[in-house]
Amino acid sequence: MDKNVKKVIYAAIGAASIAAEKAEKIARQIAKQGVVSHKEAMGMVKELTSEANKQRKRLQGIVVRQLAKAGSKAEKRGKKIVGKAARMAEKKGKKILRRFR
Repeated sequence: MDKNVKKVIYAAIGAASIAAEKAEKIARQIAKQGVVSHKEAMGMVKELTSEANKQRKRLQGIVVRQLAKAGSKAEKRGKKIVGKAARMAEKKGKKILRRFR
């Protein structure tokens, strides 16, 4: 996987981790204020982090598929360029050999 893509994924995971910590802090505060029970607040945090994980996995799948597609296209282009270069080299080589005959 490309280094830059890995950095973006790690940054997203880090942001999600920070968001989960912040959500827990807020949940504790609203439970302390009596808005909801501690159990309900932690349930909301669990639900939030679960949904975030689902979305992270979905995004990761999209990124992996796009990278595979890009790699396949690059490979095709590379083969085309190498083939063209080989044909040109063969043509030039034949011209040079004709000069020496």
